[in-house]
Amino acid sequence: MIKVRTPFLALIASLSAIAGASNATTARAESGATRFDPTKHGFRFQNTFQTGIVADAKADGLCAGMVYGALDYFNAGVTTPAQDFLPPPGSPLQKHLMDRHLKSFTSHADKWAELHLNPLGARNDEFFRWGLDGRRGGRLQELRAHIDRGAPVPLGLKSLSANPFTDHVVLAIGYDVGAYKGDLGDRKEDVKILIYDPNVPGQTRTLTPDVGNSRWCVSDGGCWRSYFVQKNYRAETPPVLASAPSHLRLEISTGGDDLRGGNDNASVLVELTDGRRIVAANVNKSAKWTDRSTQTVTIDLPPGTTVDGLRLITLRTQFGGGFSGDNWNVDGVTVKMPDGEGMKTTCSLRGAPLMRFTGQRHEFQFRPRC
Repeated sequence: MIKVRTPFLALIASLSAIAGASNATTARAESGATRFDPTKHGFRFQNTFQTGIVADAKADGLCAGMVYGALDYFNAGVTTPAQDFLPPPGSPLQKHLMDRHLKSFTSHADKWAELHLNPLGARNDEFFRWGLDGRRGGRLQELRAHIDRGAPVPLGLKSLSANPFTDHVVLAIGYDVGAYKGDLGDRKEDVKILIYDPNVPGQTRTLTPDVGNSRWCVSDGGCWRSYFVQKNYRAETPPVLASAPSHLRLEISTGGDDLRGGNDNASVLVELTDGRRIVAANVNKSAKWTDRSTQTVTIDLPPGTTVDGLRLITLRTQFGGGFSGDNWNVDGVTVKMPDGEGMKTTCSLRGAPLMRFTGQRHEFQFRPRC
């Protein structure tokens, strides 16, 4: 027998279907995720930049710049550069990351200032709870709203210290609140925020509340007092890097005496077995290379050049000497060349120092294979 559904029954069925969909949406809202995958969309290199940009203090790292840069590539639908080494100073990518790093802090200066207005830690508990507020306008609600529409969002992490140079920025890419209602009541421990951390490339990490100690922690990744959603992020066009030709990569480790930069800089001369010479002048781009830092220099070579096509590499300076002249200790040099499956180390030299450049000693020569 064929049953005929009356308009009333049809209406009831429609309302039931809508209610079911609403309940399903509510259930799904306990967790959410974006398409951002740190193994695909994050940078392959670690945030080990040596910036030293504040009164010669080591304000190291470009965490915010890397987060904003990775998000720029993601939003542009452009593949993140595949390089696994730090972009050299002055390169298009390094300049983009530095610009984005500064933009992150200047566009959220009020938020950082508020979190650092905490005499004797009087507001520790208050700051911690801000991250658990899932009500309208609360930080957890702001984060969930971004994730629910598929938008990864930068998070500013206030450190446990009063030192602003120990603050951090990560990218929120998902969440799970479990049975927590966002009302500062029970089950706060259920909250999990999935993040991309530029300090740990290729991994999805989890930020969780440590309720007993009023702090937010990542397992094996440190703890912070609070977080805030960086709502002022605006996408910018990232540099599109051409596929790298044959190239030489030098990893140069500075020892206990820095390279000053300015007028005191380093250059590299590469001699090929066919007699050609390639000069890379001012490889530090007039920037200071601080004590105990390692910098990566890439030098483009003629297409198809292999390590067997290289005869000699010379690291050069032109320090003036005298009382005002620079001295530079180099404790290590590593040579890497493409081998079809990535970069292969062909020579690694170490010393303490390996070479001390002065006003009288300007050159250090070594073979590309040792």
